[in-house]
Amino acid sequence: PPIRVIREQAKSRKSLFFMFFAGITSLVVFSLVLSENLMLSILVLAAIIVLCILLYTVVWLLLRSLKKLKNRLSFYIRSPSQSALQITALALGLSLITVLSVLRTDLLERWQQQLPEGTPNQFVYGLPPFDLKAFEQQLKQHGWQSTPLYPNIRGRLLAKNDVPFSEEAIKQNNSLRRELNLTQSNQLPNDNVITKGQAQFNGVGQVSVESKTAESLGIQIGDKLTFGLPEGNLQAKVVNFRSVEWESFSPNFFFIFSPKTLDENAGSYLGSFYVPKQDQPKMITIIQQFSNTVFIDVDRILDEVKRLMNVLVKIVTVLAALVGFSGILVLIACLNLLMDERRREVALLRSFGLSKNKMKQMLSFEIGFLGLLAGIVACCFAEVISAIASYKMNMAIQWHIEIWLILPIGMMLVCALIGRYRLGYLCNLPPLQSLRELNQV
Repeated sequence: PPIRVIREQAKSRKSLFFMFFAGITSLVVFSLVLSENLMLSILVLAAIIVLCILLYTVVWLLLRSLKKLKNRLSFYIRSPSQSALQITALALGLSLITVLSVLRTDLLERWQQQLPEGTPNQFVYGLPPFDLKAFEQQLKQHGWQSTPLYPNIRGRLLAKNDVPFSEEAIKQNNSLRRELNLTQSNQLPNDNVITKGQAQFNGVGQVSVESKTAESLGIQIGDKLTFGLPEGNLQAKVVNFRSVEWESFSPNFFFIFSPKTLDENAGSYLGSFYVPKQDQPKMITIIQQFSNTVFIDVDRILDEVKRLMNVLVKIVTVLAALVGFSGILVLIACLNLLMDERRREVALLRSFGLSKNKMKQMLSFEIGFLGLLAGIVACCFAEVISAIASYKMNMAIQWHIEIWLILPIGMMLVCALIGRYRLGYLCNLPPLQSLRELNQV
């Protein structure tokens, strides 16, 4: 009967289910081999599943809205749920690869470029008191900009107002579980801003507390804090709170004492300074002269961070490539699943007089449209992640025009080629033959 020509018949989903099961199993095995950590593998898989659900929901809502518009584009959306599945499968791996390519070194390099000229790139730690004057003389002789050299004494925060901190507070606050770097100075670091309390800071037995630490420990102005030092316990009165810019590459402290409160000879000194690129070889002489002191090269640390990021990117790129390849397999599987329906549709349109070339163009554009949407979704996802990372690093949000020019068009062409290769032969079949083989005539 003619009704069988246009009736949509239910198709088996067993092959699609098996493919998803095989894909998830492969991801679990790959993650276990890579990380050798079951919990990490579970977290990675859970993150991918959550991302899949999120992408699918967004794409499904978008396609459903386009379908309701009843315009030319809605013709190419056969089923919002099915098309959303194909786009999600394609966009998932593409999104991961795009995010990695955007974040790979872009954020780190932009962060380095926005640092002010003369930002310290060397840290000195553990400088003995008897070497202090000689080291300051070397800095002055070479003309290197430096922060003040602060006395550094290790100590623990033990009590507040003569009451020891509870076991629960110790478990919740890392600053109570370890030794802290303590210092004293008559002047706060330039990037420290007093948020509460008195500005005068010159009386013996006073201490300035970093504001977030004070909040987490419930410290108030006027409280008396007890510290455990190598030479014994020390008590100091809280006179102000201050905000600290930890990203300044300058020495910063949770607790800064007023002058003459600590014994400067009981510890060592620390600070940071800037060495121009052309003066880097001179650091060898400095290191040899002050052999008991630790020097930390910030540039080398950043280079090592870049190297580790590149290694991590390569590993995750392999995983993302597998996900992307799985997405292409899902697309092909969906095409195969609906092959009889497309064959019937092509036969009907060909019998109504539509040319082969026009039919091939329609099929190519339909599958290419899915690739275009997948590329757009991947770009949006990458831009959102990049914007969040930029915001967290206090950097200006930057759009990446290049991915918008490459990804959507590139995915559209790839998917169009897949569609033309996989479905193009249907246009060459005689319509009557196709309908007979499908038992439609």
